[in-house]
Amino acid sequence: MRRDKKRGFTLIELLVVISIIAMLIAILLPAIGSARQSARTAVCLSNCKQMALATVAYATEHDMQLPTVGFSHGGETFPEQGSWFFLLEDYVQDDAKLLYRCPSDTSAYWDTVAPTTGKLRRVSYATSFTLGFANGFEAFGNLDRIPSPSSTIFAVELTEGGQEPGNLDHSGFVTADHVHPETWTGSTPADADDVVGFQVQIDQHQGSANYTYLDGHAERLSRADTFENATGSVTNPVWTVNQYWPDVAR
Repeated sequence: MRRDKKRGFTLIELLVVISIIAMLIAILLPAIGSARQSARTAVCLSNCKQMALATVAYATEHDMQLPTVGFSHGGETFPEQGSWFFLLEDYVQDDAKLLYRCPSDTSAYWDTVAPTTGKLRRVSYATSFTLGFANGFEAFGNLDRIPSPSSTIFAVELTEGGQEPGNLDHSGFVTADHVHPETWTGSTPADADDVVGFQVQIDQHQGSANYTYLDGHAERLSRADTFENATGSVTNPVWTVNQYWPDVAR
């Protein structure tokens, strides 16, 4: 009895299979990348949620005083142990070193000192200087004096700084532990992204960022959801939205 030889793939059939596999990879890769980004966003939001709850717990045990900023301000230098990210370590569940670094944070200054400050980056997040430190905001260092805690930002995602040749490292904010919303008053809606984005990483997560609030919750929002000056006036600003200034937070 005659037996037929086993038939293998022809070159054309092999090329068709390879083309199908390549097409499937091209379809799946964006979905995988998006899923990874969504996972990193979720981890960061969880970090912010823990920091928000830790902030409320800290204030409750310290006569409602909010944790302070460290490093330097007002021409003075303070020990890092006085900064909010040290003070909150006893109030968070996860390892603080992991908690304080957003998984999407690709700043070059974790391993290389920033040229302006000569320091390494310590955290991916920063608190607002309008919570008890900026001129005219001294009273708002106490949680009981915050009119609307659910609309008042405590911590933001800190700018990651320039990483390309010739790009500035955002004047040292990349290694700071606080940002200065009181300096943003001159911005117009057209340039607010640049002004706020010089200190805050406003587009870390698919064009938005995560924010920590003084009632213990955290949200992912666009920059326009958190800060928008309707007039651009420094002396008499009219806010569309401003969640950094406790007396007008909404």
